[in-house]
Amino acid sequence: MSDEMAICLSDVLNDSCFPRTLGSEAQPSYIPDISDVGVFEGFLGLIAVFFALWFIKIALVTWFKKYKLQYLLRGSLLVFLVVDILNFLHGYGIVFHEKYDSYSDTLWYLSGTLSGVMLVVRYFWKLPLNIKKTLYEVGFDHRKRQEAIARYRMRKGFETLDPASMPPVFPNGWIAVVESSEVCPGEVVAATTLGYRFCVFRSRDNNSAFVLDAYCPHLGADLTGGIVRGNTIECPFHGWCASGIDGSCTRGRDSENKPPVPETVKVKKWTSDEANGMIYVWHHAEKDKQEPYWEMPRVEEVCNGDWVFRGRTEHEVHCHIQEIPENGADINHLKQLHSASVFMGGNWMDTNSWFNFVTHHWQPEWTRDENVPHIARIKLKQTTSFLGYHIPFSRLDIDIEQIGPATVHLHIKSWFGRAILLQHIIPEGPLAMRVIHQLYTEPSVRPFPAELLIRAEAIMLERDIAVWNNKKFLKNPQLLKDESMIRKYRRWYLQFYSENSPTLISLRDSVVDY
Repeated sequence: MSDEMAICLSDVLNDSCFPRTLGSEAQPSYIPDISDVGVFEGFLGLIAVFFALWFIKIALVTWFKKYKLQYLLRGSLLVFLVVDILNFLHGYGIVFHEKYDSYSDTLWYLSGTLSGVMLVVRYFWKLPLNIKKTLYEVGFDHRKRQEAIARYRMRKGFETLDPASMPPVFPNGWIAVVESSEVCPGEVVAATTLGYRFCVFRSRDNNSAFVLDAYCPHLGADLTGGIVRGNTIECPFHGWCASGIDGSCTRGRDSENKPPVPETVKVKKWTSDEANGMIYVWHHAEKDKQEPYWEMPRVEEVCNGDWVFRGRTEHEVHCHIQEIPENGADINHLKQLHSASVFMGGNWMDTNSWFNFVTHHWQPEWTRDENVPHIARIKLKQTTSFLGYHIPFSRLDIDIEQIGPATVHLHIKSWFGRAILLQHIIPEGPLAMRVIHQLYTEPSVRPFPAELLIRAEAIMLERDIAVWNNKKFLKNPQLLKDESMIRKYRRWYLQFYSENSPTLISLRDSVVDY
């Protein structure tokens, strides 16, 4: 017998050359060699590496700029879940491919590692959250955009809104125009507030922000298309330069041997202020009160940069401006709209929701500041319960300051640390509001709980917006005894209206389409 035959016979006797038949004892272990990896497995490996690099590129370049890292996390978790399910089914004899064993573990480890990395990155992610909703994205239903537009146009009819009983549409005081971050040194932006189009620009010389009427007094060109030169904005039409300091106009670079612009020719320069990451203008309907008689208070932690900006929300709202801050004095709506779990989103009236076992409890108290007439205060305590049992660490103590007609500061204390939520109402038109919230926290507050707070605020606000967008202002509501705070609030808010404050009727023939 040859040596080769002896070796083969020995292997057969030791059952190491051929696998046993089904039902026999356990088959011998098989250790694959790298040479056994076929073209199919190599191709899959290349695809996996390509997608891994693509995910990293998307995360660092594209989604980094658009605050969309959460979608990468969701995608990686989904891949991990799908592969895990496939492995589970494969373990019970369901074979998806004859070579599935070769690459299943690789996919599982790759997707699991990516998911773990994304969870860690997501927790320590420091880029501010940005949530923005248009008028057509918030409401009771999910109608098509065309239907939402039709409903909005219908509500613009004066007969449905009872304009005679509605308060003036533009209150007096400091009104937000644009966020400071939108106006970089040497840049100009257009903004619509109080029915006016503003030209807002920032000087490179001293970083000061200026607010002018948007139209040049020469021939009416839009100054927002111009160039910032020092403390002036150069008109794109004929090169006139309008001063941000006093609105005076001068000829531009072609002024040699040409008559100067008369001193009486000016662009309206609005009294402005920059505080807490926002640029404001002073608006008053009476000519003798064009100079501010109260100041917008500074939040030192925000202005000094000691606290961290965590994100913002922006929503379009169709209602009277007074309806929005009046919410704080309406204590009974808190239980109806905001006691349902935040996880229910906008479906707060769905009694069949799985999240009904989580509820929020609110204890508000509204008062006016006797020493500072233009400020009202609300003390609010929020707790959360699960099946009637209080959830530890869920308590929020919120001290709310309404400053003037359109600005609210919410000072928040929680187990995670301190924060402040700044609310700004920008009345672009008589019933067209843009509501912006900005969240700042102590540096010790982690990004993840800060993001949860922003998302919770957006969900709760959208419940209110669903009501505001589909109601009208009642001059004489039928209030009950336990709703006296609403009456007190309305008396307090009257100070921001004056004899010549514009009303919906006075703007009926306006050329501006609100």
